[in-house]
Amino acid sequence: MSRYKVALFAVISLAVFGLAVLLYWWSRPHVGLENPPLVEKPCKFLPNTANPEDDRDCYKRCGSPHEGGPVQATINGTTWLFCCPKGYSAGFDHEINDVKCYKN
Repeated sequence: MSRYKVALFAVISLAVFGLAVLLYWWSRPHVGLENPPLVEKPCKFLPNTANPEDDRDCYKRCGSPHEGGPVQATINGTTWLFCCPKGYSAGFDHEINDVKCYKN
């Protein structure tokens, strides 16, 4: 009789453990499985007049996902440089008078 109690305890323990693992898995956000967004916010900075060489490389100014050269735009009389992440291209959004990065 005690052998059956041990087996029943083992089955119940495995069921509870399996349920806990499933609940944990379902509660986690699944990163990387979704499509990337169609619009991203660009890295925006003022030109460096003292050293314009730094402004030509988006990786130096904005970090890892940004590659290539910046796009220049004048907004409210101020000239800004914009860098988009790899796979995006810059476009001017006339509704908000700003630059957005659109998926290629």
